[in-house]
Amino acid sequence: MNRSARALAAVVTTAALTLTGQALATAASAKPHHAGSHAKGSSVKSGTAALVRDLTRLSAALDRTVRPSRIGTLAEAVQSAVVANVEADQQDLLVLAEDVASAGATVDVRQVRADLRDLRPENYVLAVNVLRKAARVGAAATNSAEATALVQSAVDLALTVTATSPKSLLREARAALSAAEELLEPTADPVAVTP
Repeated sequence: MNRSARALAAVVTTAALTLTGQALATAASAKPHHAGSHAKGSSVKSGTAALVRDLTRLSAALDRTVRPSRIGTLAEAVQSAVVANVEADQQDLLVLAEDVASAGATVDVRQVRADLRDLRPENYVLAVNVLRKAARVGAAATNSAEATALVQSAVDLALTVTATSPKSLLREARAALSAAEELLEPTADPVAVTP
């Protein structure tokens, strides 16, 4: 687990403990004739607790995208670039977790949920797939400058992918790889016509 992930885990744990303490304090101080306001406070607490769980889940998903079994075959420089992007996203999650923890009951649950929906760890899975394929196609493209340029374009695009990148970026990278593969496909020999 990298430094950002450890920091996020610590903040999420602190937030969860804080929310539990707040919920217990609210429950202890609640008066029977204020049941409606207590229920509202409980729903905010449970919404915030759910956010903490979602942050933890997203952090774990980001960690999985850069496991050695996923990126181990990539060149070291490529691995480093992908890991740096993931760490930047982890840092954004850390800031969000700190905001949730410090805001407590005043956190805008709907806004944070909207922010979380924009984070797609699967972008990294798709980007790593492009990078792995680019390594294979690049090895076959050594005699074609045009195919090599297309492979490099796909790599450059894939290395800019983050958890918030649009799907169109990955489509562009895959299209560049497909174009490189088409250039490398052997042309069919003309069929000999017998007289």
